[in-house]
Amino acid sequence: MSCPKPPSVATLCSKTHRFSNVCSKTHRFSNGFRVIYQESSQSIPVSSIHVFCDVGSIFETDGIRGASHLVEHMCFKGTETVREARNLLIQYNKIGADFNAYTEKRFTTYHINCDDTYVPLCMKLMSDMILHSVFSKKEFYKEQKVVIEEQIRGQDSHIDILADNMDAISDRSHFLSPHAYSFIL
Repeated sequence: MSCPKPPSVATLCSKTHRFSNVCSKTHRFSNGFRVIYQESSQSIPVSSIHVFCDVGSIFETDGIRGASHLVEHMCFKGTETVREARNLLIQYNKIGADFNAYTEKRFTTYHINCDDTYVPLCMKLMSDMILHSVFSKKEFYKEQKVVIEEQIRGQDSHIDILADNMDAISDRSHFLSPHAYSFIL
């Protein structure tokens, strides 16, 4: 059984919002997933896709600190259909797409920059990585070491130290609460 072809993002989004000179459209699916679409004002045929996941370190307890960051890394290690990380990267490289991710206190973001013609393929690859990642034991332990090393390097970053200290001395709990950024996704 084949799935029907989804409508284009521009067609799907029905509510229009204007912020300054930027016009965007949104659509919320029945499962709560929200798409925000903004057409480029440039003539360059490049799209940026950002998927914000409501997962970050503020949701972690002491027993699972770093889990959000580790899951982000594991999404790059293969899926049920593309078993090896190398093959995922080859697919993105073949079309000249730039793909990466980062984890913040409040959310994890996966992002792609690609030629407009490859948006459907990139969305398919990204959703496969996020929804169907395979967590092999070998890769898990390898990435666990990488995440710990990144955390240690972050302790030497002046920007990270400043942000952590500002969080500690200011009443920013309203910024970091799970409901603070409900507009994201």
